[in-house]
Amino acid sequence: MYIRGWIPEKKRSVSEPGMTKICPCCLFDIGSFKQKRTPFIVITLSGLAGPVLAAVTTFADLNIGLISSAVMLLILAAVTWVVFPRVLFYVSVSMTLINLSSPSIASALSYFYTASEQCLPDGPHFTYTYYIVSTHLFPTFS
Repeated sequence: MYIRGWIPEKKRSVSEPGMTKICPCCLFDIGSFKQKRTPFIVITLSGLAGPVLAAVTTFADLNIGLISSAVMLLILAAVTWVVFPRVLFYVSVSMTLINLSSPSIASALSYFYTASEQCLPDGPHFTYTYYIVSTHLFPTFS
């Protein structure tokens, strides 16, 4: 089946071998999952790393959060090296290094821009609505 001819796609059905119906509108290909189980597990664990690290840094000491983040990054890099093609490893490591080398201070600046006269006498004193609208319309200024 083609959607306007842009993306070639084949409609799958429950009658195909390895297909299982999860709910009325969703099918799951167990055959493909069994063939590619390890990459699927690695991708799932890397997706869960964010919420886990958020919980660790919220409820634990900052140093424990930083150590956990570093260990998690090293483990994910090592697993990517073993499981995926080298090109994907190089891309993921370069993206990680780019993100680590450019910290964002946007959330800290929001306190500066929206601080009251009592908190910051010479500050800009933007209303929160104005600040959100202006930073979304003109993101280069934030």
